[in-house]
Amino acid sequence: MLETNKMQGVLKFDLPAEEDAFRAAQDGWKYRALLYELDQYLRNIIKHRAGLTEEESTEPYSKIRDELWRMLQEENLEIP
Repeated sequence: MLETNKMQGVLKFDLPAEEDAFRAAQDGWKYRALLYELDQYLRNIIKHRAGLTEEESTEPYSKIRDELWRMLQEENLEIP
């Protein structure tokens, strides 16, 4: 039988001293999902003017979205 190369990663924390780091690692996927939802929210406003009146500009939302993406790229992070 052909065995595939499997890799595993293990994170270890000294609890309770490293509780904050443990929670950050444990909840990382939640932060990623939240950033994705924020990006989609901003995209919806920019593309479809969702929730905006005729007088309101999409420019502030575009600036925020651009800054979000700049910060992600600076940290070499991606959201789906």
